[in-house]
Amino acid sequence: MPLLYQISNIPTALIYIWKIEEDAAFFIQSMPWHIKQLEWLKSIHPIKRLEYLASRHLIFKITGKLDSHLYKDEAGKLYIEESNQNLSVSHSGEWVGIALSEKNVGFDLQKESKNIKSISKRFLNEEEQSLLNSRNNDQLLILAWTIKEAVYKANGKKGILFSEQILLDLSSFRNNQIISKAILKQFENEKKYEIHHNWMENFGYAIALEL
Repeated sequence: MPLLYQISNIPTALIYIWKIEEDAAFFIQSMPWHIKQLEWLKSIHPIKRLEYLASRHLIFKITGKLDSHLYKDEAGKLYIEESNQNLSVSHSGEWVGIALSEKNVGFDLQKESKNIKSISKRFLNEEEQSLLNSRNNDQLLILAWTIKEAVYKANGKKGILFSEQILLDLSSFRNNQIISKAILKQFENEKKYEIHHNWMENFGYAIALEL
């Protein structure tokens, strides 16, 4: 499985993106697994199993940490045991990626989608819809979706309404390139995030770093 992209132009984070070309057996044989983990893997859908295996292989390749060194909190946010590196994982179709940072980080990638405009109202507020839909650019909408997903993952709490509580900083919209900042509002609290994003081949990605 070739490492296709190592993105290192962000001062406080690293991103690694791979294309899944091998089968499940390759990933199982490429690193140690506990018997209980292997038994559990048999119980999940083959596509989800392959995505899971590929993501753990990538983490192992980059950090040397096994699946048994990872844990999730009550909200499902993933951590590496005994590490000062924060981790975020995403996969979409044949693509899988991870982001590492000492900052609180969220990472998301999404493949092209023909129906992204029709579902944009689910994750964009009226002001965001008006601006972004007017550009008639599906890639732009997918990047907006990845940004909000990345903020959601960085926050690590369930029950967030994307269209109402995760806000894109539209003042930073320049030349159809969004968005350098985003805000998450929860009750009386507000968190701000630095955003980096790009479009590569047939997918877009975004990383959110808490300020």
